[in-house]
This record gives sequence, C-alpha cells and structure tokens, in this order.
Amino acid sequence: MSKTANEKDRSKGMAGKSDGMAENRKGIAGNKADIAEAREWIAGNSADIAKDSKVIAGNRGEVAENRKEVAGDGEGIAGSRKAITEDREEIIGDRKAIVKNREELANSRKHLIENGKEISDNREKIIKRGRKKSAIWIALLILVAAVAAGGFWLASGDRKNETFMQGILTIGGNSNIRLLKQLNDNWKLPGDYSLEVIEAGGLVMEWVQKKDAKPDKAILQLHGGAYTRSLKDNGTTYRRSAVQYARLSGAGVLTVDYRVAPEHPYPAALEDAVRAYEWLLDQGYLPENTIIAGDSAGGGLTLATALYIRDNDMPMPAALITMSAWTNLKYRRWIPPYAGDDRADNPYISPFYGEFHDFPPMLMQVGGDEMLLDDTVKVAQKAREAGVAVVQTTYPGMFHVFQMLFPELPDANRAWEEVEAFIKTVYGTAAN
Repeated sequence: MSKTANEKDRSKGMAGKSDGMAENRKGIAGNKADIAEAREWIAGNSADIAKDSKVIAGNRGEVAENRKEVAGDGEGIAGSRKAITEDREEIIGDRKAIVKNREELANSRKHLIENGKEISDNREKIIKRGRKKSAIWIALLILVAAVAAGGFWLASGDRKNETFMQGILTIGGNSNIRLLKQLNDNWKLPGDYSLEVIEAGGLVMEWVQKKDAKPDKAILQLHGGAYTRSLKDNGTTYRRSAVQYARLSGAGVLTVDYRVAPEHPYPAALEDAVRAYEWLLDQGYLPENTIIAGDSAGGGLTLATALYIRDNDMPMPAALITMSAWTNLKYRRWIPPYAGDDRADNPYISPFYGEFHDFPPMLMQVGGDEMLLDDTVKVAQKAREAGVAVVQTTYPGMFHVFQMLFPELPDANRAWEEVEAFIKTVYGTAAN
C-alpha cells in the first residue's frame, strides 16, 4: 500500500515535471521567436546604421573640407590684417609727411611775408630815388598828379597835352578843351586894362588893374595846375581870369607865379603865396580890403595860405574864394610831387585835414560831376561847423574848373555872377 502510493506520487511528480518542461519548451520557443524578431530588428537597424555611417562619413568629409576652407579663410584674414596694418603704417607716414609739409608751408608763408615787406621797402626806396634821379619817373608822377587832382592842364598848341586832357576830363571833354584853347588863343588884354610884371626878392608876380585907376582893394590870385605847372605853362588862362576879377570887383589883381614841383615841392608854393600876401600888405592894401582866390591846386593853396596866416598871427584877409579846390592830396598808392618827403595829410599840404576856426567868409564853388567834389563839400561842411560863414555852391553836371570857359559857357557865366555878388557883399560896395 505504501509502495503503490509512492509510485503514484512519483508518477504525479513526473507528470508535473513533464508539464513544466512543456511549458519551458513553449517559453523557449517564444523566446526563440522573440530572438528572431530582435535579430530582424537588429539587422534592420544595422542597415540603417550602415547608411547613417555612410552619411556620417560624408559629413566628416564635408567637415574636413570646411575646415580646410576655414583654414584658408583664416590665412586670408591674417593676410588682410597684415595688409590693414601696413595701410595704417602708410597712413601714419602720410600724416607725418602732411604735418611736415604744413610746417614747411608755414615757413614759406613767413618767408613770403618777409620778402613782401622787403619788396615794399624797396619800392618805397625806388620811388624816392626815382623822384630825385629819374626824369622819366618825374614826368609820370606829374601826369598821375594831374589825373588824381583833376589838374588844369592848359598847354597852348601841345597836341600831347591835349590828348592827356581828354583822358582825365579836367575840363569836360574834347569840345571844351578846344573851346578853352580857342578862348586863350583869341584873347588879348583889353585896352582899358594894364598888366605889369613885378619881381620882388626873386618872386615873379603879375599885377592887373584898370588903367588910370588907383584901386584900394586887392585880390591875390593863386593859379591851378596840380602844383606842377607855372604861369609860363598856362598864363593866358589866368590873365583872362585876373581881368575878370578886376572887372567884377574894381580891385587890382595880383597873380603870383609860385614855384612848382617836382623841382620845388612843399613848402615852396605856400612860402611864395604868403610872400605875395605880405607884399600886398607892404604896398598899403588893408587886410579887410584883400581877398585870396584860387582854383584847383590854387584853391587848396588859398586855404593853406589862410591856415598859415592865422596860425602865425598875421592879419586875416577879408574873404576867400575857391573854384574846384584840391584840398586832399593823401592817396593810398600815390604821392603827389608837391608833397615831397612830407606827410600828405599835413594841413598846409592838404587843408582837408585842417581846422577852420577864425576863418573869414568863404565862397566855394565846385562842379557836380568832377572828381574833386568832396574836396570842396566836406571842407565847407567842416568850416561851417567851426562857425565860418560859407557859401558853397555845386553846379550840377559841371566839370573841373568849368568857370574858365567864360563867356561861352552859360554855367561859367552864372558862377562868375555869384563871385561878383559875393565880392560886393564882402567889400560892401558895388564894383567900380
């Protein structure tokens, strides 16, 4: 009983074992299937991996190429940096050269300024030397003086001087020049007037008066001509005007042939004018019966003479008359011969710069179209401000010293009528 039971138990255990083995076999078979699937998956993945490896290998090639390009670019960048460095060095060098050039330019400018100053000094020396030694330069100065001053150039028959007059319009153009020449050529001393040449201490003067008269009044006439022309050059014009003054006033008229530049610069003309005035006083003519008159340079000399008389406590004349007076001889680029080595703004040379207090009454005429308009207008204004009785008349459209074209020019005749009225007022009587 117990053997059979053991056998049964042994049979049951064997059966159980068989069942476990069957189960194990099933599990193994399942595992084998899983392994087969895994192997298939691995095989598939291996193919993908192989493909990826190829891609990676290709990428590695591209990376290698890119690295080569980067390396090449690096070399290019290094080259560019080197070129930039070299360019910077060149720029620095250029800047140094520019600075050096600027310094050289500054030095050159300094030398130019110094040379310009030397040239200017040399020019002044040449001008002074030329004024004394060169006859040609003196002649040019005379011409320029006439241009600047509107000098009254009155050559009788000198064709060259006539052409020059056309250029400077001192008497209003060719037709007026011809008219003045005609008036002078045809003029003769009126039969009822006398002309006497007087020499006093080397000074030559002309005295005009009505015949058989004993005038107690006198007019001192100072002629024009840019301080460079004497009575020898333009005497007829001033003999005509001397007779005109005598006829209008009843006075005797003294015309002084003062010394002229360039041979006799300032103060020669002024000294001679003062001497002529003193001569009149010595002859018994009272200052209150004496008038000083002048045109162009003679007008400026009239004012300068009055300045000198006042400043030296001499008795002042009764009145002054100027026609187109040249009162300002100061120019930027030209020195009139009369100024010589003196300052052109000396009031005795250029009355424009003078003071006019204590002056006698003045008649100042000027043409509206002439260069010397301001020489009269501004002096008249300055004299009025100093309390002087001034009659200043500007004749519109008239030229320099137009008064000398009497009796043919209507405006000249009107100007002389004004002169006559002024003289009557000064003397307080009608003309004799």
